[in-house]
Amino acid sequence: MKSFWNAFTIFAFCHLALTLKAQNFSTALSNFNIRNPQEKIYLHYDKDYYIAGETVWFKAYLFHNGMPSTLSHNFYLEMQDANGNVIASKKYPVAGASVKGSIDLPDSLPQAAYVVRAYTAAAADFQLPELLYKKTLFVFNSSEKHIKTATIYGKAVTLQFFPESGNFVDGITNVVAFKATDPLGRPVSVKGVVNSNDGVTFPFNSYHDGIGKLSLRPVAGKKYTATIEGNAITYSLPEVQPAGITLNVQDEKGGKLFTVNRSKNNKGSFQKIILVAQINNLVVYENEINFEDYLSVKGHLLTDSLPSGILHFTAFNEDRMPLAERLAFIDNKEYMVNGSFVSTKEGVGKRQENEIEIRFTDNMQKSLSVSVTDLSGIIPNEKETIGSYFLLTSNLKGHVYNPSWYSKHTNDSVKIALDNLLLTHGWSRFNWKKILVGELAAKQSEDVYLLSVSGSVKDEKGLAVKGGRLNVYVEDKDSATKNYDIPVSDNGRFILDSLLFYGRTRIFYNYFLKGENKPVSLNLDSAVTDVAVQFLPVLLPPCFDGSLSSSGTVEKLALQKPKETKQLETVTLQAKSNKRPIDIVNEKYTSALFRPMGKLTLDNVNYPANNRSMSVVDYISNSIRQVELKGDRFVSTKNQSVTMLASISNVVSYDPYGKPVREQKANQPATKNTVAPADPGNASGEKWAVDVLLNEMPITVASLKAIRMDEVALIKYYDAGFIGSGTNGSGGTVAIYTKQQNDAPTKDIMLNHTYYHGYSITKEFYSPDYAVPDP
Repeated sequence: MKSFWNAFTIFAFCHLALTLKAQNFSTALSNFNIRNPQEKIYLHYDKDYYIAGETVWFKAYLFHNGMPSTLSHNFYLEMQDANGNVIASKKYPVAGASVKGSIDLPDSLPQAAYVVRAYTAAAADFQLPELLYKKTLFVFNSSEKHIKTATIYGKAVTLQFFPESGNFVDGITNVVAFKATDPLGRPVSVKGVVNSNDGVTFPFNSYHDGIGKLSLRPVAGKKYTATIEGNAITYSLPEVQPAGITLNVQDEKGGKLFTVNRSKNNKGSFQKIILVAQINNLVVYENEINFEDYLSVKGHLLTDSLPSGILHFTAFNEDRMPLAERLAFIDNKEYMVNGSFVSTKEGVGKRQENEIEIRFTDNMQKSLSVSVTDLSGIIPNEKETIGSYFLLTSNLKGHVYNPSWYSKHTNDSVKIALDNLLLTHGWSRFNWKKILVGELAAKQSEDVYLLSVSGSVKDEKGLAVKGGRLNVYVEDKDSATKNYDIPVSDNGRFILDSLLFYGRTRIFYNYFLKGENKPVSLNLDSAVTDVAVQFLPVLLPPCFDGSLSSSGTVEKLALQKPKETKQLETVTLQAKSNKRPIDIVNEKYTSALFRPMGKLTLDNVNYPANNRSMSVVDYISNSIRQVELKGDRFVSTKNQSVTMLASISNVVSYDPYGKPVREQKANQPATKNTVAPADPGNASGEKWAVDVLLNEMPITVASLKAIRMDEVALIKYYDAGFIGSGTNGSGGTVAIYTKQQNDAPTKDIMLNHTYYHGYSITKEFYSPDYAVPDP
């Protein structure tokens, strides 16, 4: 690797003495980077637009200083409408600098543009909306009767002028960039002239997407205005500064050619200049330039060993106050990996399978996501790629139109257009004035490892307890359970950290003081990171105001609107039913194969167990006389005399014809005629195994122990020979069905509990089986 310092050579009108002097710029930027690390986020979606009722699948990538980020453990996402109403709010754990997630769009979601914002605690600390990831997604709704049309206020063009390095200085040939946009913020190609008040004109013409540049030598005291062909509006250029410096940067082979100019007026105030260049928050060039008697200094900075991205030049005076700033782009392609798409199976017929492999020439570990979309679908004009975002637009102020265009091509005309773009957008990542004096942003949130549950423990009088221990039983939406025994401080505080669970989670708890169980209540704290960016406003790009415009990008969306579907009038059917409660529960949960009544059917919705905190394994052992627990499995008990050992007061079951049978009360022996005949057993002398199914899928008894009876709706037992039994069900089958969310609420369970929202549950991307002719 070439040395950055050896790469620098200096030229002037005669010999120029340069003195390298430490100004602590590297130290200041390093401290800033440690205290306020800047994390970038990019989301790859499965589609460019959506229809209400669909699922948005995405993969998020985290980036820090040119590398995959290891800063954050938690990732947050919000989807909002134009009024700031939250449509969806998600929280995910970060693994391998990436996150997989999904958003379910309601069927009733109005047709409009919506903003997705993603952030981490590190990203939210800066309190700057432009640093957060945001993406506008358009959602269609076929029930919309009319397409809204945005109001266009005339055909006025906004024309802005940006002197290179921020200064329009007297007597120096200045490069001035310009940007022309319409009322919706879209680029407009323009051609016109700049006029001085003494009649001198300077022609200009936009180069790409309404952006271009011109050169002129301004004179202090003169006024400069611009006009566009076919437009009577007059636009003003910035006022000319009587004294100052300018910083010009141009591309050259292998590096950048920079020129620092100072004005003749008051040139003594600009005798010494400190030039600093940084990329990825790392100072790669720092030098003190002494002009002596010269007005212009040129230098070369080799960049072929630098990482790709925005190179940020800043010129300071001796008091370390920034005087001029210039952005330049480096593209060494080191981030590119050689790969190819190879079609291994092709079929163009209806529902024929196609296979495409992605192959790479190296063995470097990679994190990938691939989206396959309909080529005839909507292709928005504004596109962003992971490369254009991380390397370019995430560092710039303002909206960049179609940024992917600058990264897809590498010819000289694109490089010129990219440099013009940088002239019209300022640096957004930090302010040199603040970091040089140590003015660093205060941390607004803390990123803890995974989930952390904390709070206070209060007694029956509402007072904080003193000491003791909490026995905590955490049960997530998937019925995965974990037990914890944690201390309580003298002020009644507790904390349980490094947790990983998903969905709405119940936390059961018991409080013990000196070995005695005491009644208490838990008051959980709010997670700071969950509200870290509430102060940030909603930012919709001007061309997506939630409606369809009369021309341009969004009009194309309207012209290519998805195929309409005809919505029939609502029809209400009313039917009389003589179904018993057990029939309703049975039809709701079972498939056709399991619909017939079993040998024994336990309805836990209409006749819930008294002790609903009981494990379903214990309940089955005590309630179904035909099975018993033997080690880690259920086996048949046909060779045993029947004695009721149930711990519940009453067990209501149903015979194969659906007739309710009230069993014996707990701990009462069965009558004499209930003794079953002896079981001949099998050849090995072992009892026959009983097949166990959860929601008609095989499950082990060990996994079943995590399920409590308050989660169970229905339990059915089938004798041996049932067609739904698996290969291990020689002794019969036990089918357990868990409750759905819309089941009628039951009584409170016996243990105290509270709720906590864990990480969002990510749906698996739907992959249809095309081998099935009629899915």
